[in-house]
Amino acid sequence: MKNVSSDLEIREISLQDYKERFTEVFDIGSGSFGKVIKAIDNECKKMIAIKVILQQGSYESTYKCVQNEITMMNKFKMKEICNLSDYFHINSSFYLILEFCSLGNISKYKTKMTSPILLAIIRDISKPLEKFHKEGFVHYDIKPQNILLTLSGDIKVCDFGIMGRELESVKNTTNAISSLKKGTEMYMAPEVKEMNQLSTAADIYSLGVTIFEMISGIPLCLTNCTSSQQWFDENQHKISNGKPIAPIIEKIVNSCLISDPSSRISAINILKMIPSLPPSFILLKDLTTVDMGSIV
Repeated sequence: MKNVSSDLEIREISLQDYKERFTEVFDIGSGSFGKVIKAIDNECKKMIAIKVILQQGSYESTYKCVQNEITMMNKFKMKEICNLSDYFHINSSFYLILEFCSLGNISKYKTKMTSPILLAIIRDISKPLEKFHKEGFVHYDIKPQNILLTLSGDIKVCDFGIMGRELESVKNTTNAISSLKKGTEMYMAPEVKEMNQLSTAADIYSLGVTIFEMISGIPLCLTNCTSSQQWFDENQHKISNGKPIAPIIEKIVNSCLISDPSSRISAINILKMIPSLPPSFILLKDLTTVDMGSIV
């Protein structure tokens, strides 16, 4: 992945200044990158999330990766993207101050969602994807763990660490291969795994895998089915919670998971397929009892 060129400077602060400004509550989660902490920002008296990124490899490469993530989040500010309010580093660890999404990521709600909620998620992931893709950028890491929900009903895309310009071919691009392998393989499009002919269509495939998993409970590659349509047919067109799947969702998922990237549906065309929905805060109020209404 080519790092987006940026003159962005990440300031350094002291550990004492950090402790005076923030009161850590508990760790939300952790991974190879570092961890995410729920905390209180004592300056604005708000609950926030702190993403702590540990040095991986050289300090310079980590700095550039964090710089890229900050640049992307600042470039594409919109309601459907997790808001970044501040950033800094303490020694070799980097800190991103993010809005706190109290309902967590959507992976904890697998098989519990109804068709209207799934359509809202598809819509609110596709909105930023449409903007990214229009300007020639690819997120490269769309998956359930990177889609967050807020108490007010907002659906947010997060984690822009490997986002960058689309690349026609990366077989001979070492940096691109190294960066993309940080994504989660089971959500990757076939061409990303093969490191060939990468384009914005890679995000669309990942969106299809993500929504399929929210319906079935597991990614398509872990089922015994060779296609999403086969799974829908064998499971009587129902979500694993027994509720019916809106036909439009099946159509969108199938269109996302086409092997040939040039034949996949685009984000803008997905948005054109989404029917009018109630506000997200109503849909998310109770993940198990929302009325299907006329969407089915």
